[in-house]
Amino acid sequence: ALNIDRLANFPFPTPPDLQAIQVAEQILAQLNALDSQSPTKKITELGRRMSAFPLNPRYSKMLVIAQENPNLLPYVIALVAALSVSEVLT
Repeated sequence: ALNIDRLANFPFPTPPDLQAIQVAEQILAQLNALDSQSPTKKITELGRRMSAFPLNPRYSKMLVIAQENPNLLPYVIALVAALSVSEVLT
């Protein structure tokens, strides 16, 4: 979403492992957040919408899809809230 062509070339103060970047890109491509057919793996419209949520990409995709059905959205929000914390009861 920040218009970075190759994440591996980004000047991080402490760069992540290249294999971790590849795994992350593969997960985002499986979620259709990145266009796997593009050589630079451009972000898709779904990926741009997912980037608005500071969550795990799987949870943000759940929220983006749930936005299309207003009756379902409150339940998905509750589900994502429960899944995104380690201890639900505390």
